[in-house]
Amino acid sequence: MIAVGKFMVRTTEAIRTHFFSAIRAFTQLELMRAEELIEN
Repeated sequence: MIAVGKFMVRTTEAIRTHFFSAIRAFTQLELMRAEELIEN
């Protein structure tokens, strides 16, 4: 992380990785819901 004043700013790569992981997790949950492995 890069310190900017009082704020901690993530690197662009870290933001992309986090975003990709969140989308992947959401997709997996939706697929499990579609296959009726889980409810809602």
